[in-house]
Amino acid sequence: MVYLDLFADSSSPSSALQGQISASLASFARTIDDYNKLAKQEPIQTKQEKAFERVKNFKAELDEYRENFGRIKSANEDVVRVENGNGIRWEACMC
Repeated sequence: MVYLDLFADSSSPSSALQGQISASLASFARTIDDYNKLAKQEPIQTKQEKAFERVKNFKAELDEYRENFGRIKSANEDVVRVENGNGIRWEACMC
């Protein structure tokens, strides 16, 4: 996922980028759900089984993307918290 790579590589990721990633993940989840509904309607057993296997793989990918996004987001929040904390301490020293 390109946006996820951008988010990970960014020194100060924007909230707009976070929103794009969240929207992309939500869209991917809806697409998987739609595909799963179509798979349930497939009359040919072998095609249905193959479609269910794809759904399973897509869901695993989605879970991996969400996990990576959460981990990266948390790490970025930690960096911001440390930077903000250092700024507060510095200002306190200036008084």
